[in-house]
Amino acid sequence: MTTVTPREQINSAIGTWSGFIYQGLCGILTALKMIEADSAGVAGYKLQLDGYEDFSILDGTDQIVSLHQCKCIKGRTEYAEDLNKMKIKRDSLTNKRPDIKSYFHCNETVAMVEGLEIEPYPFKDGKTKCGPGELKSIIKEVLTRLKKPETDEDIAVSKLEALVNSNVLNTQQLYFDSNKRLYTIARKQFIEFSEIEAICNSVLIRLDVGDMLAMIKARYIEQFNERVGVNGGLDKLPWVEMFIIHFTNLDEEGMKLFMQRIHPKEKFEYSLKSLLNVCSPERINLLFNLVDEFRLDSEKLHWVTPNTKQTPSTLSDDQEIELTCRQIFDNRANFDAMWIYDWFVGKIDGRVDGSSIPDIRKVASTITDVEEATETGNSIFHEKTVGIMTLTDKRNGRFD
Repeated sequence: MTTVTPREQINSAIGTWSGFIYQGLCGILTALKMIEADSAGVAGYKLQLDGYEDFSILDGTDQIVSLHQCKCIKGRTEYAEDLNKMKIKRDSLTNKRPDIKSYFHCNETVAMVEGLEIEPYPFKDGKTKCGPGELKSIIKEVLTRLKKPETDEDIAVSKLEALVNSNVLNTQQLYFDSNKRLYTIARKQFIEFSEIEAICNSVLIRLDVGDMLAMIKARYIEQFNERVGVNGGLDKLPWVEMFIIHFTNLDEEGMKLFMQRIHPKEKFEYSLKSLLNVCSPERINLLFNLVDEFRLDSEKLHWVTPNTKQTPSTLSDDQEIELTCRQIFDNRANFDAMWIYDWFVGKIDGRVDGSSIPDIRKVASTITDVEEATETGNSIFHEKTVGIMTLTDKRNGRFD
């Protein structure tokens, strides 16, 4: 007889990021399809991650409308034990509607078990298997029918993924800041369907890549030249001249990577918002001051010392350093600088103790380990240590 252990009853995939990616995409697709089918009928509905099942749909009174389990393992098609456990968990819940549904999402065709009242999820045209790549394509198809005509599907998908990831990270942080069980916390965290609809109804326009990067180059060079003129010409600022030459020669991919690593707190996108953010006079001036004071190494536009690799950044004392570290860490999936560089160099000398940040993760108070080992035995959040260096420490070569 199949039983559910106490550990299995409370287990949550929020602690294992690799399993959550597929789960999150399935949750997004399910919510979008329900909104498309009957927007008015699902008013007040919520997407709830990892409290009752991999994800659940709740109505406006917090009654469970449907329970969803997700599996994405190459070649595996037999899940009888998982299906039986899903039924046991469902039967033990008290806040379920009489018409509750149970669905199983998978990347393979699964032999369902009769009598459990669990259905394979119909991804598209009755198809009941779907991998992550195809899943994203289906999400885009639904978005095309829901979004405003001028909104870019890729940007909308990114916004929806960010909404889900933010919910997960918030749940993780609440768990590590309390003595409650993870599932208890997760059951109180929701993504309102209205938030998902708001993204679909927003105007999210992707700019032409070439045009946007050309505008960024022009703006940076214009601002740099203004500063050069005030300081008496390029002959007095040879390092700035060198920067302008190498910056001008960056190709599209090089520009994107450079923009992302000097602005590590937010994802660099081909949108009007990103254009305004990266081209603000404040940020350009921060970069100019770094380039003027510290000679960048060749066309790579970074610094290499005997023991470290460092990148310039536009980080400053405009907010608490804890929040800055958290934003960089939360944005780590969108750029590779955390795996390449040892230090972001920024204007953070205004900290109370005036010291550099040796490890962003520790200051961010974000998990670097999981409650239990993953299948590979490695932490899912195990990155190379990276810090933020003050200008004072950069001048003194303290962390070389």
